[in-house]
Amino acid sequence: MKKIMLLMLLFAFTQSLSQTKDTQRYEMIFTQVEQAFDRGNLNNIWALLNSRVTIRIEDSLYRDASDIQVESLLKSFFENKDSLKFKFAAKNFYMNGAESNGLLSFTIDNKRNSLNVDVYLSGLKGDVLMYAMNLSNYPSSTVFYNFYK
Repeated sequence: MKKIMLLMLLFAFTQSLSQTKDTQRYEMIFTQVEQAFDRGNLNNIWALLNSRVTIRIEDSLYRDASDIQVESLLKSFFENKDSLKFKFAAKNFYMNGAESNGLLSFTIDNKRNSLNVDVYLSGLKGDVLMYAMNLSNYPSSTVFYNFYK
């Protein structure tokens, strides 16, 4: 009986260490994304994109977009934005992934604007990659579904 209890305790401890390690990896990715969006320089996050990404940018939804297409979409989105400011407000961690959201503030032609940003990470195959993003003022769940006004 003591051996079983000891094995259960050891297993729980190992799981806890593993989950802490994953959380640290997710935090590191979120920091990279936060800095990239805050500066408008996305060069450090291209390697973090899954090969297929679902992304909503304002009114447009792109399902299973290639990482190359997402790179082009994000470059186009950020090219005319000035005075960028971005910070994640909340983060949720799960067994095989994480999600975070924040507010992106920017100016276009001296007009102040803002969008909600939701980023979804997956850690299923050992690598932590972004598999979905929502850059819009629509609810985050709409990044996965067609949404009509």
